[in-house]
Amino acid sequence: MDCKKIQQVIYRFIYGESNTVELRRIKAHLENCSSCQEERLIIEEILVQLKTDATAAQEDCPECVKDRMLDGIKRKIG
Repeated sequence: MDCKKIQQVIYRFIYGESNTVELRRIKAHLENCSSCQEERLIIEEILVQLKTDATAAQEDCPECVKDRMLDGIKRKIG
């Protein structure tokens, strides 16, 4: 697998969605390519930060805002 192909499938690898063959090929490439390994680490760090930020945003949101948002969603759905 080359670097261009890795860029196309790295998210499946990170999310654990690669099939067995793809997983083996990606791991082999990452062992030998420091550039793709670095890109993988950067993506993983960004995903961790996004999850952290999302959790913090939910915790900081006042109940009245959450209630208004949920009411708006219910009105649009229902």
